[in-house]
Amino acid sequence: MKEYKHYKRLEKWLASKGFSIFEKIRYGKHEFDIVGINDIKTINVEVKEVFFQRLIDQAKKRLELKIFDYVYIAYPFRKKPKVDWLAEYGIGVIDLSNNEIVLSAKRLETDFREKEKFINYLLRKNFEISIEHDDYYFLKRRLKKEGFKSVEDFLIKYARYELEVYKR
Repeated sequence: MKEYKHYKRLEKWLASKGFSIFEKIRYGKHEFDIVGINDIKTINVEVKEVFFQRLIDQAKKRLELKIFDYVYIAYPFRKKPKVDWLAEYGIGVIDLSNNEIVLSAKRLETDFREKEKFINYLLRKNFEISIEHDDYYFLKRRLKKEGFKSVEDFLIKYARYELEVYKR
């Protein structure tokens, strides 16, 4: 599939909205194309070049997990799509052929505990990958790119997040 060619544009869009981006994340028996986290919001974008119905099915499964605040599907439409019926599910639609949001996603109901487990999994997984495969200077550049001045800043921010979660 040529899905990867669209990832950079979608990641740039998410980054402009303040999300930290994770690509091709495997969680349990699921694999997510693009995941963004921003404080306590989570977003999922599923991308397909073909097989529109499979894309819809994937998005509906993401809703059942109750770990995402927003779910989008991204597809290169050949003509103006009739996707208003997806609004009843809360699924947003991005037209990859002209880079526009055709249908905005609605905030979904999430299971707080499951979402918290997922966010902690993402942070641990991302940190483990960085330490295993990257040297220290590459890790520092990567964190700086995401807006952190040091590894300590990264840890402090997410330690505060976990304290806020437990106070609720």
